[in-house]
Amino acid sequence: MPMEWAQAYEKHFQLAGDPDSAAAVEHAFRRGGEKAVVRWQLDQLERTSKTSYVSPVALAPFHAQLGDSEKTLALLEAGYREHAPLLLWIQLDPAYDFLHADERYRSIIQRVGLAPSY
Repeated sequence: MPMEWAQAYEKHFQLAGDPDSAAAVEHAFRRGGEKAVVRWQLDQLERTSKTSYVSPVALAPFHAQLGDSEKTLALLEAGYREHAPLLLWIQLDPAYDFLHADERYRSIIQRVGLAPSY
């Protein structure tokens, strides 16, 4: 249901009084579907990270949704080194499902002290 998701995301920005972001989401979806919207979200968060702290674990799910396992794992590793609390919930995010067989992902889960759910 990517179209419904994009429309709901667009509506979120409209209701929040941010018509520019709503238009950007609509444009991104028309241009490249769900992945283009994810890239737009990632770009927004990376811009924020230039002026404020953004946990690497907050960036990781966007790279995961884009299928970039190397960048995703690097960000999760950085989050582990920073003791990022968001790591406690990574097994609940289906964006990481494609990493379950990867030993590096499994190692992060083990080092965090989580019981594997894969």
